[in-house]
Amino acid sequence: ANTISAANGTDPVTLTKQMASKQWCRWNHTGTAAINDSFNTSSLTDNGTGRGQLAYTSNMADGNYHIGTGVGELTGGGNRGLGVRGYDKPPSTDGCAYFCFNTNWSGADQDLCSAEIHGDLA
Repeated sequence: ANTISAANGTDPVTLTKQMASKQWCRWNHTGTAAINDSFNTSSLTDNGTGRGQLAYTSNMADGNYHIGTGVGELTGGGNRGLGVRGYDKPPSTDGCAYFCFNTNWSGADQDLCSAEIHGDLA
């Protein structure tokens, strides 16, 4: 299908008690940090080992949105984490900061990083 419409055939479909992702990003934070694929993500900034910042193409309504994260490795032992780093930049209308860490809670560059935002666009 190219277009999904309401039962009358013309109106757009309304999500009832559902929410579509407003932003998502999959990036590699090893070597030169780079976005592999994304939606509503304008840029990625490398702020050091395991630390970075995502910027949104379209702003969120406020900083009170949900951020789901995931991290892994293409090779290696796993046991990694990825979280919001509010100390660098708390979640705001235009982006958020993140921190990748290893089992010792030390910053660690990873190659399978991802984040997804659910909330209201501005």
